Amino acid sequence: SSLYHFSVYNNILGGTVPEEFYALTSLKHIDLTANYFSGSISSKIGDLDDLINIYYGENLFDGSIPEEIGYLSALEVLDLHGNYISGHIPDTLDGLKNMTECVLFSNDITGSIPYSLFHAESLEILALSANRIEGHLSSRFDDLVNLREIYLWDNMITGTLPDDFANLEFLEHLEFNNNEITGRVPDEICEMNLDTLYADCKG
Repeated sequence: SSLYHFSVYNNILGGTVPEEFYALTSLKHIDLTANYFSGSISSKIGDLDDLINIYYGENLFDGSIPEEIGYLSALEVLDLHGNYISGHIPDTLDGLKNMTECVLFSNDITGSIPYSLFHAESLEILALSANRIEGHLSSRFDDLVNLREIYLWDNMITGTLPDDFANLEFLEHLEFNNNEITGRVPDEICEMNLDTLYADCKG
């Protein structure tokens, strides 16, 4: 097949995505946003080697994120926000060297942020808010040198805030309100020139 771009954004389409859809191996861009698609995301999505953008947000998808997504080496945008996706973020994301946006907010994702994500060196936007993500914030965030926006609000994150965020020279938005983080916000973070900082900077 020579179909490269498939978009049905903002309709009232529903049901599951047929397995045959993933035989369209020339696809580079899929946009199913704002419909009523349901069921789990097929592991066959990993067969779409040329895929650059996945927009599956604002549907009724459930199940877990297939680990095969991590094999899509050309992928730049992974947007699954506003679904009913559960389980952990797969630990195969270290293969996504070109991913600039990881948008998974408003789901039911559990577990901690996997170390594999810190190998996605092109990442600019990380949006994991409104899930059930837990564990401590890794000091590896400053490995993601291109990060501009980090959204982690409304989760179950614990521990203290690492001052490594201050090493991210392109960071503009940092939001981690409504978690279970303790201690104080490091001065290094409070002194950053951010457009948005949802934190309690005292002193």
